[in-house]
Amino acid sequence: MKRAYRYSRAAVAGAYARSAVGLAFTLGPLVSLEPAPSLSAVLVVGAALFLVYLAKSIALHTTEIVVDARGIRTQGLFAADIAWDALRTVALNYYTTRSDRSQGWIELVVRGRRGTIRVQSVLQGFDEIVAFAVREAEARNCTFTDRTRTHLAMLGIRTGRESYGVRSLSGAGHA
Repeated sequence: MKRAYRYSRAAVAGAYARSAVGLAFTLGPLVSLEPAPSLSAVLVVGAALFLVYLAKSIALHTTEIVVDARGIRTQGLFAADIAWDALRTVALNYYTTRSDRSQGWIELVVRGRRGTIRVQSVLQGFDEIVAFAVREAEARNCTFTDRTRTHLAMLGIRTGRESYGVRSLSGAGHA
């Protein structure tokens, strides 16, 4: 059984909006005004950063993540493929957007022998992908950091001999 996931337009709409606003505030003055050379340099650097951010947003939006019994892979601008047999590390990182840590996002990092796949929590089905990756990591005796275990608990995903809350990709449950 194979499952495919894509980032929705709504999931990346904020990134597109931030890119547009940033480009407007950096390229706008360059085109409509005649700023001093030093200010022009700052605006060009800012515009370049927002262009990179826009490119990353487009790459995210066009990426498809596929999980199956063989492994996990991304298809799109930055394709990667990690077979479960080559799995080395599964980690979760939390990035906060508030000083009280009340809002933010989680990033799943799956590392294999020859690459890394990163999945952001704005993806519909993120919890399911994490549960599959955790199950496969434990089957291969990969260890988790305390931070990753804390983030797994935040998602309601238990490790060890506990249930992962997801059936295996072959359709059979797991112990």
